[in-house]
Amino acid sequence: MSLKIFRAILIFIIMIFTHQLKAQQQDANKVDFSIAFGDFFHNDTVTFKINNTLIVKNYLAQSNSSGLTGLYVTQDETGLNIMVDGKVKETNRLKGTKLILAIEVDRKHYRLIVLLNKGKYIEIDNCCGA
Repeated sequence: MSLKIFRAILIFIIMIFTHQLKAQQQDANKVDFSIAFGDFFHNDTVTFKINNTLIVKNYLAQSNSSGLTGLYVTQDETGLNIMVDGKVKETNRLKGTKLILAIEVDRKHYRLIVLLNKGKYIEIDNCCGA
């Protein structure tokens, strides 16, 4: 293989890789926030609200070997997406840059405030009682 062909192939591969990185970065920038229920859930009953909007009620949370349950919530430009065990429900977007998370785990109540200008990827683990 000549040096010119090798350089052309190398430049082509770099261009493809750069394009994929830009596309992934653009997709990540479109996400307003993402919430995952993670580790230390062992058949716990979870009810979850964001800004007083019911997301899920009496979900039986079980963490898998990767440390994740089947409960995820994301918001992007299309709306609020709630994934429960692989089934996705889309609903209207939530407004504002502050999230008030109300979490009930086995009848214990927790409240968290998330400022989206400080971060947009949230994992909720059930360690130390949630």
